[in-house]
Amino acid sequence: MSNKEKLIDIFVTTFGLTPAEAEGAVFKNTPAWDSVGHVNLMNAIEEGFGISLEPDDILDCKSFAQAETMIAKY
Repeated sequence: MSNKEKLIDIFVTTFGLTPAEAEGAVFKNTPAWDSVGHVNLMNAIEEGFGISLEPDDILDCKSFAQAETMIAKY
């Protein structure tokens, strides 16, 4: 499974989205992506990729595209 596929799966599982919706997910346009959803997403990304995110990355991540760029750094 590629990193993108893994990230899509995390968004699908965390927010109950379809894979297509996951790829276009943006914080302000995804109802389940509230403050609690954000914490759950960041935890799922850390667990799914075996990484520890920096606080700035956690705060700055507001879309699927940003999450994809973020995990590429690790």
